[in-house]
Amino acid sequence: MCSQYTFDSTDYWGCVVKGRPINGHHISGTCKMGSASDITAVVDPQLRVRHIQGLRVADASIMPYVTSG
Repeated sequence: MCSQYTFDSTDYWGCVVKGRPINGHHISGTCKMGSASDITAVVDPQLRVRHIQGLRVADASIMPYVTSG
């Protein structure tokens, strides 16, 4: 997959990101949610990624702790 692109090029990584959007772990707590005044927050309370128009986080990365059950 993606071998048609030069390794480590912008096109290569674009292909990888689009073609392999999975994770083998239960990742959570990697995207901090906060107010507009919190410069360490990645997303706002509406899950919009700061400074990137049209992108939202829609997975467990915004959850501070892994849930069970």
